[in-house]
Amino acid sequence: MILIAESLLSVFVTILLGYALRRLLLPDRVVWTGLERLAYFVLFPALLVHSLATTPLAPEAAGRLITAILAAILVTGAAGFALRRPLGLDGPAFASLFQGATRMNSYVILGVTGSLIGPGGLAMASLALAFMIVLVNFLAVVVLIRYGARARGSKMSPAHFLRSLAGNPLILASVLGVLWNLSGAPMPALIGAPLSFVGSAAVGVALLSVGAALEPARLFADPRIMAATCALKLVILPAVFLALARVLALDGQATLVGVVCASVPAATSAYVMTAQLGGDADLMARLITVTTLAAMATMLPWLYLVSPMG
Repeated sequence: MILIAESLLSVFVTILLGYALRRLLLPDRVVWTGLERLAYFVLFPALLVHSLATTPLAPEAAGRLITAILAAILVTGAAGFALRRPLGLDGPAFASLFQGATRMNSYVILGVTGSLIGPGGLAMASLALAFMIVLVNFLAVVVLIRYGARARGSKMSPAHFLRSLAGNPLILASVLGVLWNLSGAPMPALIGAPLSFVGSAAVGVALLSVGAALEPARLFADPRIMAATCALKLVILPAVFLALARVLALDGQATLVGVVCASVPAATSAYVMTAQLGGDADLMARLITVTTLAAMATMLPWLYLVSPMG
């Protein structure tokens, strides 16, 4: 279980490095805005195309796992909607809570499954991630277009909504990667290598950007939102998945992989998308940081519950 703590700590340390860089070396906000745009329009799309195009897809081998984790995401997202009015959230704040509750840190997922479960777990997690990435990016863009700051005071026509959705670089990259995979065409090194090089910078740049946006004095400025997001992401989502896993009779390895996927903190890429599409980016940065800290305490019990030792 030390591996889990190390994976989460590495995320948190990189966030702290971004905070230090903003205060000591790169104080100009324009620099970080440029990095956010680079990550959103170039780095993450490259990462998605390469990972989805080159990950072996065999849905029949893990269909029940994929069904359970996608259903758990949808149930948790619906619970987030139910909390919007009781918490009195405006549109951008709700968009951030929704992403914090439903988007998973794939870096932690792959790190934990690869070392904790081995190659079989890593392959299964990669397969599940291919479907999860498409779903959560689609849901996040829909919510941000509908509730983000750019939607305030304006009525978006269905045609405009569909154009905004279809033109989103993360959705386009996800669809392109899956279609390339399904086509069976090999990825030439001349294309695959640059995509891999560029995409490998995505997580690091996004984590640094999260740190640069942090204001420690306000880290817990919205305790109800923080508590609600942590409860949804770190308690409700894994609990719903585990219930579905039992209903669908998943085997031990699939259940363990799914619990890892469901119990990790919020995705780093949520900050970049939020900053670009009009969500509450400051709140999103704090939610990523707080869910990362909280996951150090919550992941261990979930994994112990479903591990052979549990």
